[in-house]
This record gives sequence, C-alpha cells and structure tokens, in this order.
Amino acid sequence: MSFLHHGSHPAHYRSGGARRGLALPRGGPIAVLALAILLPLGLAGCSLSEDITPPPGLTQLAAATASSATELPATAGPSAMPEPIELSASIDLQAGRAIYLDRCAACHGERGLGDGKLATQLSNLPAAIGSTELGRSAVPLEWFRMITVGNMPRFMPPFGNALTATERWNATYYALSLSQGANDLQPARALYETHCAECHGPEGAGDGAQPGTVKVPLRDLRQPQTLVERSAQDVFTLIGEGSSEGMPALGTALSDDERWSLVSYVRSLSYAPGSAVAIATPLAGSETPATTLPEGITAVAEVSGQVLNGTTQQPAANLPISLRRFDGTQELEPLTGLTDSQGRFRFESVEFSPQRAVIIEADYLGVSYFSEVAQAQAGQSTLELNVTLYDTTRDASAISIDRLHLFLEPVAGQDVVRVGALALLSNSDSDAVVAASTGEGTLYFDLPKTAVNLQMQEGELGGRFMQTETGFADTLAVIPGQGSHQVVFSFDIPYTRSAKLEFLVRYPVSGEIIVVPDGMRVESEALQDSGVRQIEGVGYRTYSGGALAAGQTLTITLSGKPTAASNTAGAEGNELIVAAVVLGGVLIGAGLWGWWRSRRADEAEAEDVVEPQEEREKVLQSIADLDDDYQAGRMKESEYTTRRAALKERLMDLADDETP
Repeated sequence: MSFLHHGSHPAHYRSGGARRGLALPRGGPIAVLALAILLPLGLAGCSLSEDITPPPGLTQLAAATASSATELPATAGPSAMPEPIELSASIDLQAGRAIYLDRCAACHGERGLGDGKLATQLSNLPAAIGSTELGRSAVPLEWFRMITVGNMPRFMPPFGNALTATERWNATYYALSLSQGANDLQPARALYETHCAECHGPEGAGDGAQPGTVKVPLRDLRQPQTLVERSAQDVFTLIGEGSSEGMPALGTALSDDERWSLVSYVRSLSYAPGSAVAIATPLAGSETPATTLPEGITAVAEVSGQVLNGTTQQPAANLPISLRRFDGTQELEPLTGLTDSQGRFRFESVEFSPQRAVIIEADYLGVSYFSEVAQAQAGQSTLELNVTLYDTTRDASAISIDRLHLFLEPVAGQDVVRVGALALLSNSDSDAVVAASTGEGTLYFDLPKTAVNLQMQEGELGGRFMQTETGFADTLAVIPGQGSHQVVFSFDIPYTRSAKLEFLVRYPVSGEIIVVPDGMRVESEALQDSGVRQIEGVGYRTYSGGALAAGQTLTITLSGKPTAASNTAGAEGNELIVAAVVLGGVLIGAGLWGWWRSRRADEAEAEDVVEPQEEREKVLQSIADLDDDYQAGRMKESEYTTRRAALKERLMDLADDETP
C-alpha cells in the first residue's frame, strides 16, 4: 500500500534568531529568578483578555490565536517563521522529551493531559495535548507553528526565538507521541511487514515495489516531511480506505486497534534510531536510580550552550562566563568557565533539586548579560542555555517608548493620588545603549513638580536608579529589540478635588493608556475617553493617546473622586486593573501586579479600623462631591442618579449599624 506519493513539499520554517539575554546590573539575577518563580502566581488572577491596547506587534498575534489553543494564526506575530527550511533528516524524541519537560510540562503535564503544576493557576486551562482525541487530529506542521508563534491569549508563550527549528520539531513530535499511549511497536512492525513492506520497503524508503507495479513513485516514509501535513486520523483513514493511486484498503483486514498501532509505527519510521522505543517504554536515561543521587538532589545534568554577539552575529570566543546557582532565594557558589572558539561552553555534573535553578552570566564591555533561568527536571541529563550580548553605543537616539501606561488611584485616608507607571521601551539600534559616562544614567525620566514618594518596582534609588533634579535616571543598558526594556515605578501627588500633572517625555512615545477609578475624570488635549470597563464588578475609566514627540509635554488634569463601589474596592480589584494596564507583556504585568499588591498590603496593615461615624462622614462627603460633579456637567443624569442612590443606601446602612 502507498501512504503518500511524490508531490509538492510543505513549507518549513527557520527560527527568528538566538535567545536574547537580559542586561542587568550586579545582583539582577535575584530579581529575574523571583519573577520566574512568581510569574505563574501573578497570572492566576490576571485577565489578559481586556481590550486595553497592547504593545506594538502583539495585536495581530493575539487576534489571530484567541479562538483556541490549537488554532493557527492567520498572520504570524513577532516570533513568526519568515523563511522556509527543510526538516531535520530524522526526529529525535529523546531531545524532544527533554525540551518538553523543561518548557511545556509545567502547564500541559508530563503526559500532556493539561494537568501540570501550574495549570490550575491559569484562567484558561492548558490544552490536553496528550489526549487521544486531540492528538489523533493534530497536524505536525500546525503544532510546530503553534510552538513557534505561541498563543498569548491562552498564556502559551512563543518559542520561535528561544528554540531552534530542530528543537521545535523534536518537541512537536514528542508532544504528538504522548497521545499514542504505551503502544508496543513490535506487533505493529509485524503488521507493516505483512501489509506494507512489499511496496514501501522494509524500512519505509519507498523502494519495495517492483518497477511497473505502482502507478506513481512512493515517497520515503523515513523523511519527516512526508507526513508533516497529515494527522494520525488522516493516515488511519488512508490505511482503512486506500487510495485511487493503487493503495489497497485494509479496513476489513485490520481491526481499529491494529490500524492505530500501524499509524504509530509508520510515523516512528522518521524517528532517530532508538526513539521509536520511547513510545512504549521510558526514554533512555529518564530514570535515574534514587540511590545514585545525593540526598535532596533530583537530577545531575550537563549545562551547555552558546554565547553569541547579537550585533555582529558572531560567536563570542574565549569569553569568561559564570554559571550562577540559586537554591530558593540563596545564591550558591558560582561555577566559572571560558567559551571556546565557537562561543560554546559546558558545565558537567551540575546538581539540581526542586528548589535549585541556574542562570548563565556573561560580562561584555561593562554590561552583564544573562540567559533564561532554568531548572533540570528529575532524570533530565542535559540543559541548553544560550546568551546573546551586544556591542555598545552611547547614542540614545534609537530609544523610543512603545507604550506609556499610567494608573491613578487615591490612597485611602490620605489627600494624595498614587500614580503607577509603566514605560515599555524599544531600541532600534543593533548596539546596546549605555550611559554616556561613568556616574550618568542611560535613560532619563521627568516627573511632575509635585511628585513625592518615588518608588521603583525593580531596584532602588542609589542602586539601579539615580535621583535627578527633575525625576530619576535608569542606569541599566538597553539591549536592541522591540519592547526589550521596561521601567515600572510609582509616585504620589497631592490631591483634594483636582490636580494638574505635566510629564515631559524625553523619547518619542507611540501611545499612552491612562486608567482611573470610575467617578474620576482626566482632561487632556492629547487623550480620548475610551469609556468605563467593569473588572470584578468595579468600574474603571480608560483614556488613550497617540504619538508624542521627544521633548513634548503630556499635560493632564485629574478631577473627581471614585464612586462608592470603586472607593470600597479591595486589593483584588486594583490588582486586576494593574494587570490590565500593563498588558504590554505577561512578564511585565506579573511583576508590576505583585509589586502594586505588596505596596497596598503594607499600607493596609498600617491603617486603623474606620469607625462608623468616620465612614458616615466620608459617604456624606462623597455625596457632596457627586452633587458638585453633576452640577458642573461632568456626568450624565442617569449615572448621577444611580450613584447617588447607592451612596444614600450605604448611608442608611450605617445609620442602622449605629442604632442601639
């Protein structure tokens, strides 16, 4: 029988580039490690489906992948696959399993049942890729594309830059193998030899048929591209029904179970030697006897990788590097080494426990670059970590702000408004931008003249950040790339009934998003009212703005007070709005979200319990403010009536509480 004949080959793709490291000051890996651990917790309650404008490059990807975990985007996003390449000569399931356990199992589960340790913390449960129904209908090329471009609305990150094309293909086929169960391929091989080998050849090379006995040449089943666009269900149907090109139908000769086992065997012909056994038995080296490992150690792995100069696209040869190790929040003694002529490095016998993680550090031209934070899972013997570094420039003309997010909220019991700010920046140069000279900053930010209580989400004044006469400066290098740098901070401004804020922007800004609790108003020639959004039953009004030139001033006037619902909202509601405001990226959102929550928690512990009489006076003041806003024409009558009725009802409840 003939599964596939010669024809047009499917398109294959190449990854977008090497994995990009983080440029951080000394001590920076602690913050990166903490974010890596806290990110899943932050995402548990962070709804990224709110339609507040995302950063440039994310819109198309989000819209294209929002429908389901396996649906392909019509157009590729930032990690898209721009150029066709050929598949590897064979698929390595061993390597695919290591990648899957490292990158995928935390959400999808070790057996792909959507039951990973982080699955319950996501608002959208991961797809059960190991289920029979989903796995049998999956097309390898489509899953490869999904792994490449990701599906951010469902919290699946893209791996087009983090993994090579070969690594993504290996991971794709290992994920597909999870739905095949513990099939014994020996009986399937016997079925193949009986029903298929006569035409397709003993090894699937398409060389079994005698000349003239088949209508068209048979394709080589050992080549992955032969079945790359066929699902297991497609092959199952083909085996049962045959084809008009001369392949006989075996639907009556074989049972369904035999046909499915034959499907698994045919697909395994494209696997590297030994990989086929991985479907039926644990992969070689995946089980390390516990007696051979020290107490508390779950894996001993070789950590290797490459350091690449992203400016010249050449390997960084003979460069000192460090493998920094962390056990929880405690840093262990680092391991040091030197890259070879190809920029590669290798650390052997690195011990891992469930709490132990590692990161590669490379210092180049006064800037520290880091790999991703990684852990070796139980039984994992290899770990690949790459670092990309850059030449430097002192010219900051390539810096721009993709999105400026501001969230303004009154602080309970104080006559101030707290401003939470996120600046998402890009560097269009091929060099990392650094400070002009020692003791100066790389990026400068100006604050309103009345700003006080400046606090930073990462780092502190006197460390990464420097206080200036007009605001502060960030000393961190800005690596090339879109959205490669972010600065998250907050400050307070005095506020009673209104306040005027002026922000001088030193870099071009593509757009702004301003969010305030419902009941408050923002007036600015540069902003448009985008309406009120309900998040967890609390209303928030958003404003959006367009491009600002470098040196331009963003002027906004804030007035009003939150409605009763917003004023009494707990920390949870504020956490959600902050997560929405920082849709500039999942990592950014999780970082700012947790930081904002910690600030509110600290303040909540310091606040005294509000007495009924004091609360009654606040409600009366809210009614008076509401009346003023209505009389001044700042709200519609229907809105005014609804809010005033709610305040009066609250006032009556307080009166009842005070009645003996």
